[in-house]
Parts: sequence; C-alpha cells; structure tokens
Amino acid sequence: MLSDTLLHNSLFLICCLAFVVQALGHSKTTTSHECISTQVISQEELSNRGGKDGGEIWLSILGEVYNVTHGKKHYGVEAGNYNFFAGKDASYSFVSGEPVSDEWTFEMITEEDIGMIEEWRQFYANHEEYKFVGYLEGPLYDSEGNETKLLNELKQKLKNLNANNKN
Repeated sequence: MLSDTLLHNSLFLICCLAFVVQALGHSKTTTSHECISTQVISQEELSNRGGKDGGEIWLSILGEVYNVTHGKKHYGVEAGNYNFFAGKDASYSFVSGEPVSDEWTFEMITEEDIGMIEEWRQFYANHEEYKFVGYLEGPLYDSEGNETKLLNELKQKLKNLNANNKN
C-alpha cells in the first residue's frame, strides 16, 4: 500500500518536473496528456464513437483523439451543429467549417491552415471537460503512437508560421 502511494507520487512528480522543464523554454510543446499512458486508436474505433444511441462522442484533431461527450449539445447526433466533427479526424473541418471530404489529405494543409488548426488543438488539449483519449493511427501517428514524418512536416510549417508572425 505504501509502495503504491510512493510510486504514484513519484510518477506525479516526474510529470510535474517535465512540465516545469518545458515551461522554462524547451521548444517541444507539452500537453498534460503526455504524462499519461497513451493508447493508439484505430480509425474504426474512432468512427464508432460518433454519439449514436447515446454513446460516447470522440473527435480527432491532428491525430489527437478527445472525448467530447460532455459537449453532446454541440457534437451529438441530435445537435447537428458540429456533429460532422464526431467520429473522425476533423482537422480539415476546423479550417473549412465543412465536413471532411474524401479528397482531402493532410498534405494539403498550408501554413495558414496549420495555425488555425493548432489553435483548436490547444483548445481541446486544455479544455477541462474534453479528455484526451489517445493518438489516432494513420497519417500522423503510427500503430505504436509514434509521430510520423508527415506530422513532423506539419510541425515545421507551424514553426515557420510562428517565425513569420514574429517578423
């Protein structure tokens, strides 16, 4: 019992230390979910979380999956407003305001797009009621939850945008 408490406290302190180190100026963006054991979500599993029959509502943005069931008045099947975000990676929709088309790919994201998408990703990452679930296996994360080359390219576009905005 004591060793479980000690282990839990140690893990908590490690996470806090990682956050402090990042806050002191390291360039990698750290979100609270990086301290949690992360699961990899399949496209099929995500598509089954669209809020049908009162079930959970998940959405993905830049391959990060969030449980937004608490916002069912916005994302639920009955709500209609933003239901097209549910059950899929909706990165495109955050830029266009429209459902994801079959022709759209992550390679089509421009520097301007990535800036808008990143603002929304941060909204979900920092939202008290929308919980991080895991990483979506696909173009941005592999089957083990590792970042892909494409995600790194998108992060570079974001860095370029931020550098251009400073000038």
